[in-house]
Amino acid sequence: MRQDLSPSLQKLEDQLFGLPDTDEAMLLSELDGFLTGILVCPDLIMPGEWLPFVWGGDPENRDTMPAFEDVREFDAFCKLVIKHYNGIGLSLDRGPGHVSPIYDIDDRNGDVLWELWIAGFAKAMKLRPGSWVKIAESGNDAAVAALASIVAFIEIDNRESAFPKEKIEELILRAPQMIPSCIDALYAWRAGRDMPKPPVAVHAKTGRNDPCHCGSGRKYKKCCGAN
Repeated sequence: MRQDLSPSLQKLEDQLFGLPDTDEAMLLSELDGFLTGILVCPDLIMPGEWLPFVWGGDPENRDTMPAFEDVREFDAFCKLVIKHYNGIGLSLDRGPGHVSPIYDIDDRNGDVLWELWIAGFAKAMKLRPGSWVKIAESGNDAAVAALASIVAFIEIDNRESAFPKEKIEELILRAPQMIPSCIDALYAWRAGRDMPKPPVAVHAKTGRNDPCHCGSGRKYKKCCGAN
């Protein structure tokens, strides 16, 4: 389950479900993270390079393309993907606070399942691993902290985190709220904009009586910590 989708996104999700059942074909939440990663990547990545990864294909081997009834069906599918790509780009261009990641929700308990989204973002990072070093070496506090947080979430999802269990549990709860601000900071750096304030790096533990990391001005226990 997830938030309500627009008709075009619902159609895209239905078509993604209809792709061949492989471990590499993406679902909507993963695609949303993947496209966001493509857009905030310091280097431009053209659709011809990244589109095959949507269906788990090999960009060098056209035989790995999924079976469509005809060229028009394939073209319509690609247009839906590009439309969503452009939609994310427009949200990013509007400035901080407008990007809205598509997360799945656990029907049993209402938990936000951000892990599939971050897995998609990680796939985008792998397309240009060297380009992200530009952010780490930029000296921009907001972008560096945002990248560190994204990497920490990826490591948690891959079960490779060196954080203690208590810290991992805290970050799992904070991730859905932190990811959008991290994306805003990364895109602001890419676009040459100034962020009003940098995201709080994940290595800084927030005490219950400390100011909340979201910037509301309230104590953590009465803000994000209350969730």
